[in-house]
Amino acid sequence: MDKRKLLRGLRASRTLEEKRIDAYHEAGHAAVDWMFGNSNNIRFIDMRGSLDNRAFVSAKRWNLGKFDLTDSLTRCFVALNTKRDVMNCLAGYAAENRIRPSDYDHWLDEQLDMNGCDWSEGNPKDPHDVARALRAAKNLWGDNGNAWRFLRQMASWTDDALSHPRLWDVVATLAERLAGVKARMSGAVACRIMDKAWGDETTLPYMDMGRRWRRRFRMSRT
Repeated sequence: MDKRKLLRGLRASRTLEEKRIDAYHEAGHAAVDWMFGNSNNIRFIDMRGSLDNRAFVSAKRWNLGKFDLTDSLTRCFVALNTKRDVMNCLAGYAAENRIRPSDYDHWLDEQLDMNGCDWSEGNPKDPHDVARALRAAKNLWGDNGNAWRFLRQMASWTDDALSHPRLWDVVATLAERLAGVKARMSGAVACRIMDKAWGDETTLPYMDMGRRWRRRFRMSRT
């Protein structure tokens, strides 16, 4: 079948509830980028989707795999940004879970179960959010238990972030706007919506979310 016809069919078959869930998923990704002051990285949010994703956030990313981790300062930099990147990867499913709770003990277990619990033998360019998060964790920690523990810790931190009332209000406000978007929302528009939902002017919203967030993202050795 022609890919364009297939894509049109997939888009036409989405229900209103699926579109709402997709909107919260993408709003979760965008809000975590925004939370860390990376809003300028967001190019656009595409609600039409592709053959790989029902919807997606297009954003600029560091290629952290090219850094030399034997240098302690470089490793600190990579560790800090890996935490942010992994939280961003996981934020979509964390946001979904808040409006559609998983039957599993944790939503991460559901994704691991549905998509295979170990992507080490799979496609290194697998676009799945958890696969991307796991690749980043393994880049920092190696292919061992430390990477998996780090992945679960970041999932817990992501849940913690989205449970903050002000940040969740940012997610919900953006999601409700995205649910009505037929094509794309620019990154600039998305950021204005999130800024307004937060209320106060700030360049690093996570700094206003409590002492533990400032402690979690200070430069330190892994």
